[in-house]
Order: sequence, then structure tokens, then C-alpha cells
Amino acid sequence: RWFGLRRLCLTEHAPQLYCLAEDFWKARHIFEPRLWREAQADRMELFRRRAAIWRNDPLVRIGLEVEIDCDGAMTLRDEDRNVADLLVGAIHWLPVDASSMDDASAANAFMKACQSLLQAGVHVLAHPWRWFVRAKRPVPKQLYVELASMLAEHNTAAEINYHTNNPDPAFFAQCIERGVKIALGTDSHATWEMSNMSRHLRLLQASAGSSDVGHLLFDPS
Repeated sequence: RWFGLRRLCLTEHAPQLYCLAEDFWKARHIFEPRLWREAQADRMELFRRRAAIWRNDPLVRIGLEVEIDCDGAMTLRDEDRNVADLLVGAIHWLPVDASSMDDASAANAFMKACQSLLQAGVHVLAHPWRWFVRAKRPVPKQLYVELASMLAEHNTAAEINYHTNNPDPAFFAQCIERGVKIALGTDSHATWEMSNMSRHLRLLQASAGSSDVGHLLFDPS
């Protein structure tokens, strides 16, 4: 409230609540789906209890960040869907082996994974295009219009996120043109990062060509 925020979403990666850290960071849960489905390192119930503390705060919403595994399934068990007020879809790893793919094939696989997330009903697409930055591949800017149109079709917001990322205002301009709402994500890994959204707002204003951007923001209420 001190920062003038109307709503704050606290999110956690759903697979990390099911899997051992080593399995998550090596993407084993993507290519061995039983790891998240069987949830041998299950902490979802603990997360549910911790999240309950915030349920009566009108400012706070609880979210889960989900991915697509190699079977095309969203990495969240059906019985845990009610834990979250909103779902954030993310592509940290492609659900196929991209190591031998050329850039065009990798881009096609990325778009298919995005489509799977949108069809699964996520409310926000996290850090669009960041996979290419981390994979040290060129961002396929020629697909900006296609992804923005997909987001509009599914009424899914696009997230501005600077964590190990350099979001392109040109993509968000395409989103705004098509009526796609914009979510501001700090991707906080330290407390000082929380609510630090000055860069996000500047990029949104640049994308919109206006300083008046409040009506463009995603509202998870």
C-alpha cells in the first residue's frame, strides 16, 4: 500500500513444490513427468497453509507458476488448482529436446508450448521470449504479432519481467494494440526487489506511447 499498489500477487513455481530442487533445476520434471505427478517431495500442502494467512487481505492474491511437460500437460495436479487465485504460465525449458534444433525449429516448438499453456487456461504468460535469451538464440521478432494475437484470443495477459531478461517494448506494443493486458512481474529473489517496478512502468509507457497506462494493467481481482 505504501507503494500505491492496488493488488499484489505472491506466486511460487508449482513444480518446485512437488520436486526436489536438483530435479527441477535440471528440468527432469519436464522430461520425467512422474516427478511432479507423484510429488515425492510434496510441499504443496505447506504452501497452501502459508498462503491461507493472506486470504483475508484484499490487496493480496496467490498464484502458481506452471509449465508444460513433455506429454503436453500443465505441471499442476487437478486437486491443487484451488490453491491459486491465478495461474502464471512459463517456459523455462522447452518440452522437447531443442539441442539439435535450428533456430526456426526451436521457435516453432516455443510457440507450440505457448499455445499449450494458453489452452490450459493460464491467466498470465510469464517473461515472454526469455527462453531465447537464456538459450543464447536470436529472439524471433517476426513472431511478435502471432504471439500477441494468441494472447488476445485467449484473454491472457503478458508479463513485463526483467529477471535475467531484457523485454522488448515492440512486443508489448503489439499486445497493447490487440487489447492484451499487461502484468508487471518483479520475479523477486530478494526482498529489496519487491515492488521495484520503475523500469516496468517506463517500458509500458514506451510501448503504449503514453504516460497514462493504468487501464492497460492486468487486474487479478
